[in-house]
Amino acid sequence: MPLQPPIRCTGARRLPLAAAVLLVLGTAAHGATIVVTQDTDAHVSGLCSLREAIQSANEHSAPADTNCLAGSGADDTVQIPFASISLTQGSLAPTGTLLIEGTIEGSRTSVTRPSDAPAFPIVSVQSGDLTIQHLQISGGRADFDGYGGGGGISANATLTLVDSVVSGNSSATQGGGGGIYSLRELTLIDSTVSGNTAESQTSLGGGIVAKYNASVIDSTVSGNFSGYSGGGIAIASLFTSAGGYALDVSNSTISDNTAGDGPGGGIFVSAGNVASISNSTVAFNKSNEAATGKGAGVFVDGNDDGNGQLVLLSTLMTGNIRGKYSQDISAARTVTVGGNHNLVRDVTPEVTLPADTLRCDPMVGDLADNGGPTQTIQLAPQSCAIDGGARNNLQNDQRGVGFPRVIGANADIGAFESSSDVIFANGFEGAN
Repeated sequence: MPLQPPIRCTGARRLPLAAAVLLVLGTAAHGATIVVTQDTDAHVSGLCSLREAIQSANEHSAPADTNCLAGSGADDTVQIPFASISLTQGSLAPTGTLLIEGTIEGSRTSVTRPSDAPAFPIVSVQSGDLTIQHLQISGGRADFDGYGGGGGISANATLTLVDSVVSGNSSATQGGGGGIYSLRELTLIDSTVSGNTAESQTSLGGGIVAKYNASVIDSTVSGNFSGYSGGGIAIASLFTSAGGYALDVSNSTISDNTAGDGPGGGIFVSAGNVASISNSTVAFNKSNEAATGKGAGVFVDGNDDGNGQLVLLSTLMTGNIRGKYSQDISAARTVTVGGNHNLVRDVTPEVTLPADTLRCDPMVGDLADNGGPTQTIQLAPQSCAIDGGARNNLQNDQRGVGFPRVIGANADIGAFESSSDVIFANGFEGAN
């Protein structure tokens, strides 16, 4: 079963989420609000399916024989007041500036492809600016000739996910991206990408392939598998010139992902691109013991000058395993890691860490429900990561409102802030 985050979309939680969406979009939506009135994919006279609601937004007019409100042509919202919708007629294909959101309080709307349906991604967007909120996207499959991918979402457009889950999707293409394949700006907020698979032995990104700038904020990428590299995330732009594209991971957890035959069990950073990982936890990712299976946690393909391609700030890396051996970071060429206040257990000789990096056993638990909308990895009360991070402008740890980022002298290293008031239900064990 794909790893699932807890569902806690309470009223108190939704207010900051709404603010986050408005921040991403820039201004409040002022277009039409199109409400889905049926939970099936086939046309039903006088009702409005999800597919027809998106068509209304795309074409700025209601499809015939439906009760869909006509789209305005700008900043439309499609609302889904149903627990689940099963797609049978191919990918959803929105265009323009559009928000698609589930509206059931305390839950996410599940949008799935049944296993006996022909293969298609759940969402395939070729233009525009799409925001997905309070949805769970699963069962999608990319299986076609050519290089693209994206079993859950294939996006050649700006894509933002808020309080959403992309899980249990697959890609059989060379391009990979079992969960998400993104060719434009990608942002995850309070979201989970879990249990997705990129099957090809040449594929990247079991969870996510980002070929443009990508931001992962207060989110979890876990339990994904790639046939080659980047089990969790691959930042792999179409261009390899200096200063390529950037992956920014903040207040997030990258855990339990696997690269099959290549490097980067958690994160793969291709040449010419950069990755900044702050206040985050990268743990328990895996790669194989073969020569190509380096960097179980993070693999950096390497720039010519060896500098500036990877920056770590208050980040915890532990328990990442290459074959039988611990290996948090590896690189194809000499790489000097920037940043400070980190805890990293094991690196290969090509990697130079910041001078203040801790190498102690952080004593962490497993990925679990520790509060908030996403799963996290907690610290034991005696962990050396506690108070070892740097103070910053973050108000909360990954779990969000109600979980302060700083308790004590300084922030803890990683995505989880420990508190003596927390009841630790799970046992702890050191990194293997």
